[in-house]
Amino acid sequence: MDDFVQSFTSQRSKYSVLANRTAELLTALLEKEGIEVHIIESRAKDIESLREKLKRPSKNYAKLSQVPDLAGVRIITYYEDDCDRVCAIIDREFDVVEREDGHKASSLESDRFGYLSLHRVVKSHHSRQILAEWESVAELHCEIQVRTVIQHAWAAVSHQVQYKLESRVPSKLQRRLNRISGLFELADEQFRIVRDQRLQAKVSDIDAMRRERDDASLTPTILSQFVADWNKKQKAEHKSKVVGFIFEEDFNRETEDHILQICAHYDVTKIGELSAFIGEFSQSYMMRLYERHRDRDSNSDSWTISQPFTVLLHLIRGLNKVSADDLIALGWSPRIASDVVEVARS
Repeated sequence: MDDFVQSFTSQRSKYSVLANRTAELLTALLEKEGIEVHIIESRAKDIESLREKLKRPSKNYAKLSQVPDLAGVRIITYYEDDCDRVCAIIDREFDVVEREDGHKASSLESDRFGYLSLHRVVKSHHSRQILAEWESVAELHCEIQVRTVIQHAWAAVSHQVQYKLESRVPSKLQRRLNRISGLFELADEQFRIVRDQRLQAKVSDIDAMRRERDDASLTPTILSQFVADWNKKQKAEHKSKVVGFIFEEDFNRETEDHILQICAHYDVTKIGELSAFIGEFSQSYMMRLYERHRDRDSNSDSWTISQPFTVLLHLIRGLNKVSADDLIALGWSPRIASDVVEVARS
């Protein structure tokens, strides 16, 4: 054991590099594939953790390189079917040394519940081993765990309850844990179903917008599509940048919620009504807003906005009855709220 620990201690920095680079590569690969995950964690094994692992009778290694988790990466997904998608990328982009799918729900007996996770022990792919950033860690192994947020929560809680007890878990308590585990598994399944139904509802809303046009009811999905279409048609981003605004690429969901709240307050329920109030992009209006902001704050010569915020500013102008109090209630600062309302009404 002492030889193993001493050997690992001298190499731990390499395993840390391997874990970090593996996590960075996976982050880039998942972004490219459009897979959104909750978090990607990486670490080199703690020395005391290794010592404890080697004390277990079931862990019998002939050499240090056989220990699979000296470098580790954990990927936490939102949905259970994303775990399989992530593993497919791992299998494609790394040389897989060990594969463990036995913790999948489909692999358990019908009356069994418990810890769910997918595991891979990998080396860098042979095509990357010649690259300078991978060459020094080319032969080292890294363990990758893939699980959902729900599975991660269950693993953490059940580990505390089961493995921190000094004595064997009583069968009555174990049965209760199994029942709770079944609820966690059901929650994963239901979240996936809700996601799929939400996507179907989005498609249905967009179809309704295209079919009914101005008579389509204002929903979050239809508003998002309208915001994108209006900004593209009006060339709002380019015109706003000419004025001096800094434009965010990402949509701001909170701002879209503000639009929906103002529309609900002033009884704007159809997409045609919203379009009529917003009208055409007004560069002179945006210029006056920007100049007022710059005059008020001499330390700031920029103002960051987004696609939905541009729509919201034009809605405030078009309705011509939104008050500063309305905007303050949405979380705006009193100064910006009063300035925008004053410029909009003039």
